Amino acid sequence: MQFKDKVALVTGGTSGIGAATTARRFAREGAWTFVLGRNRQNGEEVVREILETGGKAHFVACDVSDDKAIRESFQALTKEAGTLNILFNCAGVAPVGTLEEVCTDLWSRAFALNVESMFHLSKLAVPVMRRSGSGVIINVSSSAGTVGAWGCIYTRPPKVPLSSSPEAWLRFRTGKHPCELPVPGCHDNLHDGAVENR
Repeated sequence: MQFKDKVALVTGGTSGIGAATTARRFAREGAWTFVLGRNRQNGEEVVREILETGGKAHFVACDVSDDKAIRESFQALTKEAGTLNILFNCAGVAPVGTLEEVCTDLWSRAFALNVESMFHLSKLAVPVMRRSGSGVIINVSSSAGTVGAWGCIYTRPPKVPLSSSPEAWLRFRTGKHPCELPVPGCHDNLHDGAVENR
């Protein structure tokens, strides 16, 4: 168990990549996994499955497009767990639409979910990881950040800060606290239509 005695926080952990690929796997590897998302029913189901297989997990209800909700949830997590070793930023939305169909509210929400939530959580996590002596932040991006697709005007711009400017995220790297940068190429990531991790 490579994550034994580690504390992990997975955003967007109630569905999609966050739930199936990440939260459950972290728990199987021994991490105390905090599943963060908006969908309480899905989140509690993920946690129940982890507990039934002998893992340790806790659901945290939070809309990561809300900065205040992020701070409150993070404070509750660190109060209960005492620390944080792994932050997996996976929450995001990928609605489909052309320029003429763009809705301002959804455009803003895409940036709040895909970019701002990652910034706010990383900003909160770094001091905690520094105090603990180690930690890792993993930001999930998409090929949509580098390659456009017809009808996906919502998707590409919010992914650009993650995929096209990795040098900016290097500024988060201090000592033993690296920020995992997106690597171009194929990563076994299948996409079929619009996907939103809740």
